[in-house]
Amino acid sequence: MKRFSTEVVWAYASEVLLTGLICWLIGHQFGPDAIRKFIFDTAQQWSSLADYLFAAGAAIWIAVVASIMLTPFGRYLKDQGATGVYLSATAAPIGVLLVADIAVKLTVVYKLAWSSYTAFVFLLYGLINFLTLVRNVVGLVSFYLAYRATRPTTPNPPDPLQDNRPR
Repeated sequence: MKRFSTEVVWAYASEVLLTGLICWLIGHQFGPDAIRKFIFDTAQQWSSLADYLFAAGAAIWIAVVASIMLTPFGRYLKDQGATGVYLSATAAPIGVLLVADIAVKLTVVYKLAWSSYTAFVFLLYGLINFLTLVRNVVGLVSFYLAYRATRPTTPNPPDPLQDNRPR
């Protein structure tokens, strides 16, 4: 697998384009002053949302992605050259949410117009990325389950902590 395939580049570019389109539509409909006022008035709530989504994204990454990468399936992905794609596709949204959270916190503290616009863009981009993260994890888990279904299974060894004597 190529490091930067057309599909991977398009996946990232489409999120940026969607964010830009939605920002333009909202800005065109309501105007920059309304956006700034909305972000100023609701910055604490957006900061909490960004915190929660960041924590959820990090937990998803650790619990699902990192644990899958430690299995034979993870070795299979590494052999296919796909590990980096999956790791970056699931880690990038966490970074975007961190930037969004910082931008919102700057808006809360300094009440600067540019920080409110930056927070608005990164919050929207972070929300889109979080949805993509969930979709990517679902795809990865589906791929993992399909991989497991094609492999022979071995019976579980007896648990040494359980009494396994016949009754």
